[in-house]
Amino acid sequence: IMIVGKHADRIMGFKSELQKKFQVHDLGEIKDFLGTTVYRDRANRVLYMRSTAKILEYVLKFGLNDNTKPTYVPLGDAFQITQEPEHVVPTEQFRLKPLVKGAGTVLEDGHRYGELVGSLLYLANSTRPDISTAAGILSQFRERPTTAHWEEALRTLRYLKDTCTYALRLGGNGPPLEAYTDADLAGCEDSRRSRSGFLVKVFGGVVSWGSKKQKVMSQSTVEAEFQAACLAINEVNWLRNFLTELGVVVGPVTLHCDNNGCIRHLDDPVVSSYTKHLAIRFHKTREAVVLGQVVPK
Repeated sequence: IMIVGKHADRIMGFKSELQKKFQVHDLGEIKDFLGTTVYRDRANRVLYMRSTAKILEYVLKFGLNDNTKPTYVPLGDAFQITQEPEHVVPTEQFRLKPLVKGAGTVLEDGHRYGELVGSLLYLANSTRPDISTAAGILSQFRERPTTAHWEEALRTLRYLKDTCTYALRLGGNGPPLEAYTDADLAGCEDSRRSRSGFLVKVFGGVVSWGSKKQKVMSQSTVEAEFQAACLAINEVNWLRNFLTELGVVVGPVTLHCDNNGCIRHLDDPVVSSYTKHLAIRFHKTREAVVLGQVVPK
C-alpha cells in the first residue's frame, strides 16, 4: 500500500499501528508503484511519474519490432474510425475509379487486440494523457476488430516506446485550477458523433484528463466545442469543491478553448439557433461563466 500524509510523525505512527497487527515490510519512500516510477524533486516541490518499465514490458509482450521508424503521434491521420471492414463501393458514372471504404479485414476470434487495447487504456489512465484519445477510439472496436485496428494499436504502442521517458509532472507553479478543452467534428464514421477532450491542471500539474465520444450529435464545430466545454466544467467544479474542502481558495478558472465561436457565444447570452438538447449544455456552461467560476479564453 502507499501511505500519503502531510506530517511525517503521523505517517510513522500509522506504520507502527500496522506493524502491531500485520507482518509488513517497509519499503521507505515511494520509488515504484504498480509499474509506475516516482521521482521527487524536493527543491522545486515537484513530483514526476512515468511508466517506462511498463511500456517496455508491453513492447516485449506484443513482439514489437525494434527496427521501425520513430512515431511522433499516437494515432495516424489516415486511420478510418469505423467498425466496417474494408470493402469497395461500386464505381459510379462520375467516379473514375472504385472507392475503397472501411478498415482492413476482420481478425479471427481470440486475437490479442483486446489485450493490447486494455494495456493502452491502463497507461492512458495512469501516466500518459497524450494517448487518451487514441486508446479511447481503439477501445470502440474490441468486439469486432480488424487488421487496420490492430496495426493502429501497434502504432500507438510504438509511439509509447519512442516516448517512454515522458513523465507526468505534479506540482510546480501555477494557478489552483486551469482547464483545457477541445473537440473534433463527426470524427466517427459509423455514427458521425464528435469526441470531447479535456485536461485540468492543479497548481501547474496535470491531475485529470479524459477523451469521450459525445452522446449528442453536433452539427458544427461550435456545438462540438460547447459539449467539450461542458464536460470540462463538470470536472472543474468537482475539483473546485475538493480543493475548497482542503482549504484552498480557488478563484475564476481559466478555460482554454481554441474555437472563437464557442468563446464568443459563451460571453454573449443571446443564442437562439440551438435546439433544446444542446441548449441545456450551453446554458450550464454559460452559467459557470456568469457566476465567475470559469473564464473562457
